Amino acid sequence: MISDNENNNKQTNIYLEPGNLQEALNIYDHLLLSDPENSFILYNRGTIYLNLNRYADAIDDFKAAIEITPNFFQAYNNCGLSYANLGNYKIALDNYCQSISINPEFAEAYHNRALVYHYLCEHQKAIDNYTQALLLNPKLVDSLINRANLLSLICRYSEALKDYNSVLEINPASLLAYYNRGNLYSDLLEYNLAIEDYSKVLSSDPQYIRAYNKRGNAYYKIEKYNQAIKDYDQVLLLDSKQSATYINRANAFFALKNISQAIKDYNQALLLTPNSAKVYNNRGNAYDQLKDYKKSIKDYESALRLQPEYSIAQYNCANALYRLGNYQKSIEYYNKLVLSNPKDAQVLNNRANSKLKLGDKKGFKRDLTRAALLFKDQGNIEFYQKLKKRLQVFLY
Repeated sequence: MISDNENNNKQTNIYLEPGNLQEALNIYDHLLLSDPENSFILYNRGTIYLNLNRYADAIDDFKAAIEITPNFFQAYNNCGLSYANLGNYKIALDNYCQSISINPEFAEAYHNRALVYHYLCEHQKAIDNYTQALLLNPKLVDSLINRANLLSLICRYSEALKDYNSVLEINPASLLAYYNRGNLYSDLLEYNLAIEDYSKVLSSDPQYIRAYNKRGNAYYKIEKYNQAIKDYDQVLLLDSKQSATYINRANAFFALKNISQAIKDYNQALLLTPNSAKVYNNRGNAYDQLKDYKKSIKDYESALRLQPEYSIAQYNCANALYRLGNYQKSIEYYNKLVLSNPKDAQVLNNRANSKLKLGDKKGFKRDLTRAALLFKDQGNIEFYQKLKKRLQVFLY
């Protein structure tokens, strides 16, 4: 807050604590009755409006303050914040630029301008502004974290890691920095390092749901499925409506071959997200493991009604139909897959098997020959030799 009167400043700043903003606003209203042309009081009241999310009122006060004191760079900055919160980013940028033109050493305005560029996906401009803010104030943690997040987003991982490390040097207790650095390590497939960071977050905040979820995912990636399940359990204890967590836990149970428990979790996920093609496909895989092909086919077909071009579900459905003995229908699905990807050797191999079951020997030979050559081209010599040997046996 800024005030031209030290006593007034002491009187009103105590009301900036959460829950006291309305009382502070009442005091500024009273002060302006006796001194309506006081730009500092207008600015302070505008800041209260900003904190109360009354952005239009805040803009009116900041503009009035600027009209009285044209070089009021803080008012331009806060006016920009108000416009940004209303989604008027062009005018927000104009205000930040005006603030910077008056005071080129005002780090906060560079930071706020970076936020707008960040939101608008003008990544390099955002990075440049975060950098300028940090040149002026090297301990501006928000700029460091936001620049790190953006650098990570655009895959400049080493720079992002350096920024997260800098944040933790300034504030070793920053849970956000540990969490985001954990995400960075996950992106780099450094899952053990990610787990360490997520664990640091959770040791300080046992209610941090996203950290449990992310750590569970990291455990899953390194095939520590039981630890993953424990983390997913914790997420669901804190929030039983997390559909993605039911899916992740189901996948972990599936990996442990606990198929019945996996199906229970897929069922729960479908109650929360009934239009998820992926969940239907995964539950279909679970039924397939139980050799309940009718149920697996039903799930694959449900997935395909929701997402007709879902190639994984098409492939799984074709394979289940083959195992059920419905060779003609399996060929229909393999045909779709071949149309979308004529160089899928495995699909051609499987279609060949279906054709052979129907007595189509020419079709079998044609598909198996194509599959063998594709495996050879792809460097899969083992499968090439296997299919070549099979063709030789078939010809004789």
